[in-house]
Amino acid sequence: MNDLAVPGLRDLLWLCVVLVAVYLVILVLRLRRRPPAAVRTSPQVSPEAILDPQRTEPVTMGPEISDRDFAGQLAKSSLELEVQGLRREMAQLRAEVAHLDEEVKQLKAKHNVSPIYSEAMSLAERGELPSGIAARCGISIGEAELVAALARREFSGEVDFDLDSPRS
Repeated sequence: MNDLAVPGLRDLLWLCVVLVAVYLVILVLRLRRRPPAAVRTSPQVSPEAILDPQRTEPVTMGPEISDRDFAGQLAKSSLELEVQGLRREMAQLRAEVAHLDEEVKQLKAKHNVSPIYSEAMSLAERGELPSGIAARCGISIGEAELVAALARREFSGEVDFDLDSPRS
């Protein structure tokens, strides 16, 4: 029973852990009690003031900035960065909405066309001539001209509700 006289490796490790923990606690307590005052009170001297032998008073680099001013400037700059990011995101979303709006308009135009004429309408949207539309879809040239006219009117934004008045 001579175990108490000679410390083992495990006991030495525990002793080291306890010593390190006590050291860390002392460091934390010191840091909490004493904030670094030298950082806030020392003015910065420009290199010109050091090199100029005729100057009697040091020239400071600028106004001293307190912790509150620095925190305010930091918060302001972070808000400005966030606003810039939001503006970029909003511009992207607007572009996407415009693209989706165009797709919806095209889908509505295709939806308003009879299923028989859907291929003819898609050919007319691509700029195919009425004779080519009639040949590919097996419809008369008059129908193909009507489909082409409808396609031109819907994509140019013109809507003519008064069918009795002559066109100019």
